[in-house]
Amino acid sequence: MMRIINSLFFSNIFVIYILKIYDFIEPCPNNISRSLNLALTPTIYFFNFLDYTDSASVSVVAAMYYYNLTKSEWRLGFVSLMAVFIRQNNLIWIVYLIIYRVLTDNKKQILVPKSIPSHFLNILRIFLNNKMQILIQCRFQALVVVIFLLYIKLFNGGRLVFGDHTHHQMTFHPNQLLYLSLFIFVNLPITLGEYI
Repeated sequence: MMRIINSLFFSNIFVIYILKIYDFIEPCPNNISRSLNLALTPTIYFFNFLDYTDSASVSVVAAMYYYNLTKSEWRLGFVSLMAVFIRQNNLIWIVYLIIYRVLTDNKKQILVPKSIPSHFLNILRIFLNNKMQILIQCRFQALVVVIFLLYIKLFNGGRLVFGDHTHHQMTFHPNQLLYLSLFIFVNLPITLGEYI
């Protein structure tokens, strides 16, 4: 019952944030159908009923992305903190959004036609030369990352896994690859227009 309530509640929040993201990037009358199309893709529908934290996690990550686009710093920090409380691996999305923001803010420097190694060196140079600016700009997200790492070090014995460690062993999982292949096969005709 908790999974069903959670999935219905957070699926609606997810649709709202996807619509806001589309409207922010490109206002268009087709955005409602685009948002519903993304919300009803097999992966998100599948995960909504698989685990009660997944629908909340996907919704909060969409909110993080929206607040990252609008540069609403304290909202982004608050939602980032919520994301880590819901799922610890959302920390990866927080770091990804920091990198994404730095790269989009410095797009002109990166898009200069060069070789691939030159692009990587240029990106590394941007991060090294703008350390303080990046830290000030992403201070709330950086604070969430630091607090999480301190918690792991001080209170969780340096282990990333919370709770039962025997159920979180790293193993090869071919079912994920099969599921992803099935998702691509089934979903590609539905969203081909979006990809184009």
